[in-house]
Amino acid sequence: MSPRELSVAANALWMQRRYGEAMELFHRIGKDCPQELHPYMEMLFVLGEERSDRKQAGLERAKSLWKTAPQGLKYYVAYALARLERDLGNTAASRTWFRQMVKLGDDKTLRKPALDALLAFPEAEVSDALRMLDDYPMNRTALKLLGKKKNLGADALTKLGYAAYVDQNYAKAAQFLKDAEKKGAGERARFWHAFSLYRMGKANEGIALWGTVAISGDRYAERAVKRLDIAARNGYRDVVLPLLSEVAEKRTGKPGEAAAYYLVRLQEKSAPEKALEWRAKLLKGAPRSFYAAELLWEDGWRAWLRDEWKTAARFWEQGLETSAGGDWPARFLYWSAEARERIGDGASAVRNRQRLGESFPTSIYTFWLNPQGSKPISDDLPPVLQGEGSLLEQWGFITYARIQLGKSSSPKDRFHAARIARWQGDIRGAYHLAGTLAGLLQQGKTLPRELLEMLYPRPHEKEILAAAQRFGVDPHLLWAVMRQESAFDPNATSYVGAMGLMQLMPATAKGEAKGLGMELGNAYKPETNILLGTAHLSMNLKRFDAIEHAVAAYNAGGGAVKRWLENGRDIREWVESIPYEETNGYVRKVMANHFVYRLLYAGSAPSSGENGGVLQGGEASEIPSEMEVQEFVEEEPAQE
Repeated sequence: MSPRELSVAANALWMQRRYGEAMELFHRIGKDCPQELHPYMEMLFVLGEERSDRKQAGLERAKSLWKTAPQGLKYYVAYALARLERDLGNTAASRTWFRQMVKLGDDKTLRKPALDALLAFPEAEVSDALRMLDDYPMNRTALKLLGKKKNLGADALTKLGYAAYVDQNYAKAAQFLKDAEKKGAGERARFWHAFSLYRMGKANEGIALWGTVAISGDRYAERAVKRLDIAARNGYRDVVLPLLSEVAEKRTGKPGEAAAYYLVRLQEKSAPEKALEWRAKLLKGAPRSFYAAELLWEDGWRAWLRDEWKTAARFWEQGLETSAGGDWPARFLYWSAEARERIGDGASAVRNRQRLGESFPTSIYTFWLNPQGSKPISDDLPPVLQGEGSLLEQWGFITYARIQLGKSSSPKDRFHAARIARWQGDIRGAYHLAGTLAGLLQQGKTLPRELLEMLYPRPHEKEILAAAQRFGVDPHLLWAVMRQESAFDPNATSYVGAMGLMQLMPATAKGEAKGLGMELGNAYKPETNILLGTAHLSMNLKRFDAIEHAVAAYNAGGGAVKRWLENGRDIREWVESIPYEETNGYVRKVMANHFVYRLLYAGSAPSSGENGGVLQGGEASEIPSEMEVQEFVEEEPAQE
């Protein structure tokens, strides 16, 4: 065997945990390994010594390797040094290396093992808990440690206050956050203090605090403006309007734009002249902004509902000139084409529809236009994703190849890293690596199947199929919901406490468990979370006639959906008319996911408006055998 073949074989033995045999082969390779791969082979020698209970020898090798390791390997060398020092009883040195890991970890998933270890030491420090809560605001170990300390600073009190808010202990949260503000805490403490007061029934106090954040804040200013708008529509209009006016006058950027937009909407009927003034100011001062797009969309929608097709098309085509991203361009293209069709301008309608299909192939609007999609799914890869494996991969160092490729900005490298992750069974890792490549779907005449499968994966397949068959629900709909709810993160927690893969509220999880005659246990456990989420979705599918109605009810509650059904519009207009901004976008995204899943894995598309989510007779559909970017904690709702 050549040195490269020996290396591949040694790495294969390593993956089978046959460490002794792997080390024998690595020794045979010796210096015949390319120089740039020596640190990675040496890293395996370090791990081999550790796993063979020769920890002192492993420690000496690791210290030597630390001096020469490439930057991408240093985190893992630090991890080995931290473990070895700990196991040898050198606590202080171990903690130093765990903290080195925290510095080197460029995302929270890499930092978490080190922070978990630091918090497990009897000498765990407040600084360790605070660092953990930066990444994981509801980490119970860190919160428990802080709860035992006295004379905490502003940062710690803010973190305790936020956690109490999520736990719905609003009085406790308000006290923590008030104390934090006395010690100089910033806008985050004020924002959540305001939320706590509002939830306690002290709305005027909360509104006043949101006003200060909106006027002088940074990260939380736009969120505070949104909260002021919600408060105005919940009966506090007279208190809120002066605050929004002050924000719109004093602030530039998103806070000022948001305030102007909400002033238009709040005063359209009661003070139309003032609304027109704010409208003109927004469209003149920020004509390409997100809020300008919102304004133009809604103006066009009202014209559409009055059968004023030409006016609607004019507003929506003006919306296309904004820089709003996400689904906005597809939304404007679809409905402007519909309006152009109504006024007999077929050529413009065709141009807009062609642009829609080419640029937004996985949008709900493309599937409303053509349930089979605008581009065929192909087994061929575009040239931008093609390439040879890295030297690390060619010599069998698969995990390190994935790490190296995943840090690259090259689409080819990131795709290859995603391929490795998928091969290793890390579906969610592949999903995140492929996420930066989603824009490639807009290019070319076809959709690469392998990339689509990474972007629309089917994790927890056993649990999903079992729950789907038990409740008679299309499994593709479950993955579509899961993708939008949690991005396949089993530990996801929303700002209101929704849990796990299917983002179950505590009361919902408890109620569904009781209905199934089972103990709730750990609601984050994938098997439990999927089962209860499927039961809840199944109930909504049986309650409503259309799958879109059921998906909306899963997000906003059945009572709200029942009220919205009174508008009697066709399903597309019904979806667009959902008054809750969050639910409106949620339904469109889940339905788009559903179309892609059905096309990608089953070769059939759901019929919009039909109850395609329930399998008649409880039979399973034919399933071939075979994962913000989003941030959940502190995600601000657009509507309540």
